[in-house]
Amino acid sequence: MPSTGASGKYELIRQLATGGMGEIFLARQKGPAGFDRKVVLKRILKHLAADPSFVEQFLNEGRLIARISHPNVVQILELGHGDDGGWFLALEYIHGVTLREVRHRLHAVQRELPMRLAAWVLAQALHGLHAAHELRDEGGKPLGLVHRDVSPDNLMLGYSGAVKLLDFGVAKATSAGSTTRPGTLKGKIPYLAPEVISKDLTTPAADLYAMGVVLYELAVGKRPFEAENEAALLQRVLHEPPVPVRVLAPHVDVELAGIAERALQKDPAARFASARAMAEALERYAAAGGEPQSAATLSAFMHGLFGDVPEPVVSAEPAQGTVTLERPDVVAVAPVARRSLVVPLLALGGVVLMGGGAWWVLRPVAAPKPVAQPVMVEEFPVPAPAPLVVEPVAEVVVDAGVEEPAVAPALRKRSGRVLVQVQPWAEVYEGGKKLGVTPMPALVLSAGSHVLVLRNPQLKVEKKVTVRVAAGSSQTLRVSLQ
Repeated sequence: MPSTGASGKYELIRQLATGGMGEIFLARQKGPAGFDRKVVLKRILKHLAADPSFVEQFLNEGRLIARISHPNVVQILELGHGDDGGWFLALEYIHGVTLREVRHRLHAVQRELPMRLAAWVLAQALHGLHAAHELRDEGGKPLGLVHRDVSPDNLMLGYSGAVKLLDFGVAKATSAGSTTRPGTLKGKIPYLAPEVISKDLTTPAADLYAMGVVLYELAVGKRPFEAENEAALLQRVLHEPPVPVRVLAPHVDVELAGIAERALQKDPAARFASARAMAEALERYAAAGGEPQSAATLSAFMHGLFGDVPEPVVSAEPAQGTVTLERPDVVAVAPVARRSLVVPLLALGGVVLMGGGAWWVLRPVAAPKPVAQPVMVEEFPVPAPAPLVVEPVAEVVVDAGVEEPAVAPALRKRSGRVLVQVQPWAEVYEGGKKLGVTPMPALVLSAGSHVLVLRNPQLKVEKKVTVRVAAGSSQTLRVSLQ
């Protein structure tokens, strides 16, 4: 297998995951006197490595993780250049799977995660969060670090019983040096706290809210807020209380339900005072059952669920996409008006970054007057390898005061939209003409049959896909080149 690093000391064993911007490998680090250990290498895709904004986001993650030293936070071993000149992160290898993959497996075998064990697991992750929140610079000044992407995708459970917080790719240090632009929201939409949506107020309390969503999911089996589209979802998060845990799951203990509901309070001040305080509450609940919860308990559960797993498992469950929303400078989000209209994603355009999934960077279309709500887009998971699927294309909901994209009515009557999603990425051609590189906005194609050529020079793979487009239709093509 190929190697990377200035001295070629990392030998790539196999690819574990890939996204719109980056890829993750299991690798072997070699050294003198027979030194040999497994590590995880994370690097930017070659065709994006020249983009300064992507590189800076990647380097920022490395700098932040390097400052955190805690057993419940994945450790960075090295930030360096590969043989091709691209940046990479060498991270400690955790033999295990994410909490999302655990839930997927539980559903497949019709089992439940014991709630006291679940409470213990989240408590360990919260201790890691607390270490990040309390991080200080060399002069002792608080960095104000907030993870901003707490979700089941970023909680790793090891077969040894370890619990690790992953992926600080969108973490924000509120002190000087943060690369986040004002007026942007980052994170997975279902886990965004109300104050982040309405005021762009990012504090440690936002991470506690996200952990409350995770706890609610584990207790109830669904998120506290669900809706047909992201616009409606954000409005529910802002203006509605969650259904009480015990209304949906009467078997859940009152104490655990109270912890989840406190973490989900609209007012940040009404939540727990710190991640450590929430962790201690969960640990008290976990210990109250008479049977102690520990790393040994988790290890036994993991082996019972997955069996003896000698090699890393490549997940078949797609990670939830992380969404970045660029919006007008507003201090509050007004309810969506009844006269809202739906416009195609093509009007706004998107750029996918990394961080466990897709980040859609959206620029509002010019409007004749300021609008009192952000542009919102449906969250796109990074698709796992799968056969071609045709399904309705995602849509963006904006206020009726925003103009529709400049697509002539006559053209609209004889064309359709096709959103192409390729795992991991591809150049898209038709008739020898290059249409773009995925991720890309939806294509507007004339009604009829089209032969699209999907080409990935890095993998040396090419695939032809025939697309049948009906006038006025919208469809999504998901193709794996791996």
